[in-house]
Amino acid sequence: MGCNMRCMHCGSSCAQPLPGELSTEEAIKLIDQLADLKMKWITLSGGEPLTRKDLPILIRSLKEKGIIVNIITNGWLLKDRAKELYQSGVSTVAVSIDGPREVHNMVRMKGSYERSEEGIRKLKEYGITVGAVTTITQKNIGLLRELREDLIRIGVDSWQVQIGLPMGNLKKHDNWVIKPEQVDGIIDFCYETMKQGKIRIYPAEYGIFKKKKGGGW
Repeated sequence: MGCNMRCMHCGSSCAQPLPGELSTEEAIKLIDQLADLKMKWITLSGGEPLTRKDLPILIRSLKEKGIIVNIITNGWLLKDRAKELYQSGVSTVAVSIDGPREVHNMVRMKGSYERSEEGIRKLKEYGITVGAVTTITQKNIGLLRELREDLIRIGVDSWQVQIGLPMGNLKKHDNWVIKPEQVDGIIDFCYETMKQGKIRIYPAEYGIFKKKKGGGW
């Protein structure tokens, strides 16, 4: 739960690490158990995984056990730790990008778009596969095509788009949550993007609406 951002749409309201989060030694013991279960791959997220100083140790331990390691990061520390991630053996790094520059920086933190872009370019220099993760809200739903062009320009390989859930920090901004009638447009956009073939797109988190008795959502 430890994080260096306070994003306005964070479903987990991440801030400080929780009491009792795994130490390095405890995490390595867990990795041993995961290997015994024949786990093939794992995604490390948070919070912000790059705030853990022992992250390279954990990545190497997982890789030594034959587990493919992916990471989801907010990108703030990415440029400074890209080489470290490469040397540790990370497979894919997904960076949260929630709109073109102005919107992303408003939702997350001033300067975060620029730092994420620098980090992505550095990862590409090391040959690491890079993805983007976008949480769709009313603040960016009309800007998805513009964002798509940005991601293609930067060199992102794949793109996960997901609906922002009304929980955590986003619950304080419930007017940001998209409406049921907007879902079809998102799906059409994903299909359009898939047909273009310039970036792989993966829709996620679409089962949040429930129809009421008598109609409506």
